[in-house]
Amino acid sequence: MASSSPLERGLKRPPDRRCGDTVVVERKCTRIALSMEAEGAMTGKRTPAQHAVCGVIAAAGVMARVAVTLAQSDESSVYGVWLTQEQSAHVELYSCAEQGRGPVCGRLVKLIDPTGPDDEPVAPEDLFDVHNPDPALRSRQILGMVFLYDFKPTREPNSFEDGSVYNAEDGKVYRANIALQANGTLRLRGYVGIPLLGRSEIWTRVR
Repeated sequence: MASSSPLERGLKRPPDRRCGDTVVVERKCTRIALSMEAEGAMTGKRTPAQHAVCGVIAAAGVMARVAVTLAQSDESSVYGVWLTQEQSAHVELYSCAEQGRGPVCGRLVKLIDPTGPDDEPVAPEDLFDVHNPDPALRSRQILGMVFLYDFKPTREPNSFEDGSVYNAEDGKVYRANIALQANGTLRLRGYVGIPLLGRSEIWTRVR
């Protein structure tokens, strides 16, 4: 049997390197290296130019995997901006652990078609916390106000309980639980006393 030529030997699949997706990257690099008209192409040995090409491919592969991981983590977290059930506001959920207010807080970042006490349209920046029991806070704007805080994590991922929700419409604070649902929505339940005696809302993710 005739021996194979150097080119045929070079075209054989290189040994797999079992390190995540490195196997795929190595095969791509070998195919590119053998197609380049550079020193060592006939034997499959890489020149500095070929190493540079393979380095770019490997870096691109790593960046793509990181981007996918970050996207998945964003979608599988309660953190982000949510549209309320009545489609009247956007609420940003974020970590407020550094401020000592628990793992998650919520603030109003957008008001949609707000109205005043007389049900007439009003600019979002002209709405104030007039029903707050603390007179010193009655002049603060509703827009940007933190109204969800002091939650505690449960044993379930992306589920928090025993938090507080402030209702600017009556100036009262209620207890609340929040949890990410399997379909990607967010469930907020406000209650007095026990969760059974409460009301739930379903929010949808904006970003």
